[in-house]
Amino acid sequence: MKPFTSSLKEQVQSRLDEAQKLINQLSADVTFHQNQLNDNILKLEELIFENERLNREKFFQIEEFLQQINEDIKTKLGNSDYVTSKQATLDYEVKNVKNIVCETEERCDKLDRALHQTMQNLSDLEAQMAMQQRIASVQNIRGHLIWRIKDYSKKLEESKQYDTILHSAMFSNKAFSYALRLDIFLNGKGTWKGRNVIACLNVLSGEYDPLLAWPCRLQAEIIIRDQSSNLAEAEDYVKTVNVRKKSDDFIQSNQYFHIPHRVITSRNYIRNDSLFIEVRVLK
Repeated sequence: MKPFTSSLKEQVQSRLDEAQKLINQLSADVTFHQNQLNDNILKLEELIFENERLNREKFFQIEEFLQQINEDIKTKLGNSDYVTSKQATLDYEVKNVKNIVCETEERCDKLDRALHQTMQNLSDLEAQMAMQQRIASVQNIRGHLIWRIKDYSKKLEESKQYDTILHSAMFSNKAFSYALRLDIFLNGKGTWKGRNVIACLNVLSGEYDPLLAWPCRLQAEIIIRDQSSNLAEAEDYVKTVNVRKKSDDFIQSNQYFHIPHRVITSRNYIRNDSLFIEVRVLK
């Protein structure tokens, strides 16, 4: 019994020793892997920490970059507002300058017209003074006038540009009676402007007015003479007008009459750049 028991114990002991060795080996392996795991964990933590550090730096850089962009945007917006403000101011100043230029041009145009009108009035006054001298010696007292308008095209252009008025010589309907004058706007006036000749037979202040009957009432024919070479074919253009004037120099509006440009330029009314207008006072 003893040998058998001793042998069994040896076997059990041997198995126990092997088991212990295996446990020791497993324990060593576990320790080794545990150490390796710990090392890996440490490395991972270091990597994570480093990544976090780098990320923080990147974040700070991005934040700084965004802040710089924001500052740039604010600066540019500020500059844009400044430029916009300056542009608006400049536009306003340019507009004011344009207005001043327009006003100056209008004033110059008005002054030009006034100067031209003054020069014409002066010329008319000189002509009237010369005519008065002639009237004093000759006196047209038959109520009949023939007026030749020379340089018609030039005078028409002046009328378009300066609204000039042409004045005929003074005449009278009869001896010691009303002083008369035909005034003409070659380019028209008001709603008739640009399409018609507007004329007016005016009763002027005369030497014998205190001796005459007022209001003055006259009727006259205004004749545009046809300058045809063949007098038998000539067809004059005739208009009958009524003239009325009160003693207080108030002129009735019906004194103005119009002659269309198409009539003036038809037939032979204009020849050698001259137009003949005849006035005959009927009564």
